[in-house]
Amino acid sequence: MSRDNLSFMKDLLQALRVNEEAMGRFYLACSEAWPDESSLWMQLALEEEQHENIIDQLLTIVEANPDRFSLGRPFEISAIQTYTLAIGEMTGDIRKGSLSLREALSFAKDMEESFIESRYFEAVRSDSRKFLDLAGKIAFDTDRHRKRLIQRIERQSG
Repeated sequence: MSRDNLSFMKDLLQALRVNEEAMGRFYLACSEAWPDESSLWMQLALEEEQHENIIDQLLTIVEANPDRFSLGRPFEISAIQTYTLAIGEMTGDIRKGSLSLREALSFAKDMEESFIESRYFEAVRSDSRKFLDLAGKIAFDTDRHRKRLIQRIERQSG
């Protein structure tokens, strides 16, 4: 693999890690803003922290075996950075008290859906079973987050 491709993959994974960290902070802010909903928000925050750790493992795997990776679907890292900025802005809105619970739930659901639909990990191809399993865990958890948020929104609407 070329040095440029390796650099891109590392930058992509770093951007994803920062995004997971931002989502975790968002969920913690939600937990503080809506203590009655704390168990949902804290569970989501914990899983985002686990995703950060998984991405650290993915980075280690890529760095240790760069020849087992290649570029997949074209992808712009700036798209992830845009999501991360939006998450930071919404976290600030929560802390200022200018976001309703419904808005926070909808935003969180939209971010989790966007992550799924963007298929970030398709930007990297690999035959590394460990890499694929770890990336798959993040995708699985993200879909589960989306479903939990949808259920919570439906309960609020019902």
